[in-house]
Amino acid sequence: MTAITLTPVRSRADRQAFVDLPKRLYRGKVGYLAPLDFDRLPAIDPQKAPFFQHGETEFWLARRNGVAVGRVSAQVNHLLSTQKGGENIGQFGYLDAENDPDLVALLLEKAENFVRQRGKTAIQGPFSLSINEECGLMIDGFDSFPHMLMPFHPPYLQAAVGRAGYQKAKDLFAYDYDLGALGTQNALKKLRADPRFVLRTVNMADFDTDIARVVDVFNDAWSDNWGFAPFTAAEIAHLAQSLRPIVRKELILLVDYAGETQGMAIATANILEAARGLNGRLFPFGFATLLARLNRKGAVRTCRVPLMGVRKKWRDDIAGAIIARGLIEQLQENAAAAGFVRAELSWVLEDNKSMNMLAKALRAKPYKTYRIFEKSL
Repeated sequence: MTAITLTPVRSRADRQAFVDLPKRLYRGKVGYLAPLDFDRLPAIDPQKAPFFQHGETEFWLARRNGVAVGRVSAQVNHLLSTQKGGENIGQFGYLDAENDPDLVALLLEKAENFVRQRGKTAIQGPFSLSINEECGLMIDGFDSFPHMLMPFHPPYLQAAVGRAGYQKAKDLFAYDYDLGALGTQNALKKLRADPRFVLRTVNMADFDTDIARVVDVFNDAWSDNWGFAPFTAAEIAHLAQSLRPIVRKELILLVDYAGETQGMAIATANILEAARGLNGRLFPFGFATLLARLNRKGAVRTCRVPLMGVRKKWRDDIAGAIIARGLIEQLQENAAAAGFVRAELSWVLEDNKSMNMLAKALRAKPYKTYRIFEKSL
């Protein structure tokens, strides 16, 4: 058997090979759409990605006869050290490989050694690079296309990771939601009628400030959740910059109370659907195609709700439930009017009772599962 060489990613050419690998491995597989280079390349560039301001990471490519056959990252997110139980955890991510369990084990061993050398006693993943980015290994729902920042993996990877000694830490659910089933919108009516609250769309003239308000709600609402790592100021700025060219004003909603944002929800068009046929490349001509599809009503039929939350202080108040349900009902109405047919609510922790109950109340159906694995070192 030909020997495998594992080398760290250093050059621009290495980064391009790292990003291109899944395209070669998974092209033609049912349910696979190539992520966009303009999104993936900056995410692994130490000069551009905000993760590197609070984390250490290394990327490796595995080659056989000079041809890339696998990849992996290992990282230590120092923000986790501020969370209960997070101080001893390292992470791996960007795990993609040919159908070869020994190759997968070799990649994971490389990641394990990296975090062990930095004093970590356990490793979890995949996180690419953090829980606020692309995370989880897809273990079902292979026959439907993914959304942006939701990964695709072939079935054999789950078995290979298990064989390498990893066990389930958590499952993350993605729900499919029919935007045509508007229902009674009782919560939305109550929210609109309550004089304490102002339900509004994002202020495009003060976009960065409103996105900072959205993230502030997120950091408060999700701070008690498993694996939580707060968005930093740099990540907020990066998120605002990423969202501005592709968002629709009516798909970013905020609920204000006494001048402070209490709840928020965001939906984004499925960029991967809009980019079908471009193989992840937007230049020289793909960007115009992408924008034309995004701006033509009905050309992109699916959207994703990646961020939603209500401040913790409303958790035991009926008003909190009304805010959450009302936001989703308004978002559903706006998305349907914009020409979207279906939405993905993702991702939702398996033990997040309130969000799973909300999804079921909306008659959304779980259709994909992403697993976080862990291993003691």
